Amino acid sequence: MTDDGSLKPYRVTGGSGPKLPYDPARAALRVAEHANHFLSAAARAVDASLAPEPVFVVAFDAELFGHWWWEGPAFLEAVLRALADRDLASSLGAYLDTDPLLPVARPATSTWGRGGYAEVWTHPSSSHAARLVHRAEQRVLAVDAIVRDTPRTETQRRARLWAIRELFLLQASDYAFMLRTGECATFAQDKLFEHATAIEALCEVATRAAEAPSDRATIERWIRRRPVFSELDEDAWSDTFDPW
Repeated sequence: MTDDGSLKPYRVTGGSGPKLPYDPARAALRVAEHANHFLSAAARAVDASLAPEPVFVVAFDAELFGHWWWEGPAFLEAVLRALADRDLASSLGAYLDTDPLLPVARPATSTWGRGGYAEVWTHPSSSHAARLVHRAEQRVLAVDAIVRDTPRTETQRRARLWAIRELFLLQASDYAFMLRTGECATFAQDKLFEHATAIEALCEVATRAAEAPSDRATIERWIRRRPVFSELDEDAWSDTFDPW
């Protein structure tokens, strides 16, 4: 048992032999070692002569912290504490405030996955997920414009909001990842079509000429199934889907 009361009986020792017991003290030393290495590598990569002063934006797949990478949270803490001690940490907003005329750049398509070209999502075993998402996005975009720009009932406005919520769930990259790796592929496939079905049903409610008696029940069924993002109100996405 670790200091925080959680269970971690074995450490990652590689190979097919017996696993060695987890050693919290040894792991803590490696955390400090990795944090220092990370900061040293970042410092070497900075060209101090650049104007404006460069900034590193590091995106971590945080869901892996404490899962595949048990010490991930401790590593982040060590990095952030070291940055604070050196007065090097900043928020993106604070950095932008230093120069309102900073150039805007559009990053190239890339991926942390195999091949460097989004192979996980473009592979034949998973590419249909992207097609499902694209069709759903187009459907929700059209419905959003109709509901916001023409008189609609309260039920139809709720249907629009819950269709947007289901779209967020459909867009989760984990489904394509599962399909590509073959792990829980059946679950991922079922969830993809479940979200797509929900989006179509909700969009139909939102755009039909007149409210049907079963429309409220249809919406409530999907709300009970997945009561996510319930704090978002009708105006939360008023301009999100506009291309300008």
